[in-house]
Amino acid sequence: MSCRILLALAFLLPALLRPLPAPAQSFYFGADLSYANMMEDCGAVFKEHGTPTDVYAIFA
Repeated sequence: MSCRILLALAFLLPALLRPLPAPAQSFYFGADLSYANMMEDCGAVFKEHGTPTDVYAIFA
């Protein structure tokens, strides 16, 4: 009888003790563009693939 219990535990315990999946996390992506106007006023040119582009279009 005890062999059957041990055998049952040997098969059931790994299934019961497996790690629970981690909950899905929410990520919010963003950028702080507060510097963009100041940099443009100082003559900075924002480029995407070597082409001058509106900084807000790059991050849109």
